[in-house]
Amino acid sequence: MKYELITGSDKGVLIDRTPIMRDVRDTFEVSFILPDNSGYLALFKGADKVEYRKAIKDGVCKVPKELLAKEQFIELTVCQVNNDKVLQSWECEPIKVTAFFGMRRNQWQLSGGMTDKDCFKRLAELERTHAEILSRFNTSEAKQAALTEQVASLKSSVTDILTSLNEMGQVLEE
Repeated sequence: MKYELITGSDKGVLIDRTPIMRDVRDTFEVSFILPDNSGYLALFKGADKVEYRKAIKDGVCKVPKELLAKEQFIELTVCQVNNDKVLQSWECEPIKVTAFFGMRRNQWQLSGGMTDKDCFKRLAELERTHAEILSRFNTSEAKQAALTEQVASLKSSVTDILTSLNEMGQVLEE
């Protein structure tokens, strides 16, 4: 699984949704495409709302083993930090923990797992952004049409002035 932290946004999206399947005794790692080389922390929050902090090193972070004891959605927030100051944060798509073998529940699988609520919320946000961009584009298009009309009018005026000056020049020469 690999997240990309979108520059200029507060969202982190899964760009590689390949599930992670390993035994609980192993480590589960999630990777990130980070905007720059500063310090980053991943904040994992399980269904019980307990938060775990892990440092992201070389674009990789280990998922806390405490979150791998039951099936649940794990909230993920990534923060860019400098000393004790949070510079920016990204809300990432949740991680879904499921039992790989339902009966034994000793092997787990991590995958991207947006709930319906998260999915509809994200879709609404994308629709609002899309509408805003279309509105800006239409406004820009209208401004460009007005400027084109103004340039054509000025060009016509300049042509009329040059014609008048040429006629005056001919009158003066006679």
